[in-house]
Amino acid sequence: MSVQSETSVLAFTRENRAATVQIQERNMGGALVIVTIAPRQTGELPAIQAAPLRQ
Repeated sequence: MSVQSETSVLAFTRENRAATVQIQERNMGGALVIVTIAPRQTGELPAIQAAPLRQ
């Protein structure tokens, strides 16, 4: 059994950095590639505050 998606996500870590690569399928055989690189999180995660979306 295989699963196909319009978006593929790859995650990498090395020393004190983390990177994600997102590949999104586009029309006409192209793709949108988004690369995010950031310092690697250490210690306790910060609290996240969220508000409801307005309609």
